[in-house]
Amino acid sequence: MHHFKKLCDRYKMGLNLSKDKHFKVFNKQCGLWIWFYEPQGDYDKAPTKIFNENS
Repeated sequence: MHHFKKLCDRYKMGLNLSKDKHFKVFNKQCGLWIWFYEPQGDYDKAPTKIFNENS
C-alpha cells in the first residue's frame, strides 16, 4: 500500500489515506477509481483466500 501511495503521489493522482485507514481518491479526472467496501449485512462478506499448508 505504501508503494502504491508513493506512485500515486509521484503522478499527482489525488490519492490519500483517510482517517479510517482506507484509500480515497480526490481527483476523479485522473482515471483512478477506488472505493471502500462496506457490507450491507451479516450475509454480505468479502471472499477470503484459504491457505493450504501442503501446497
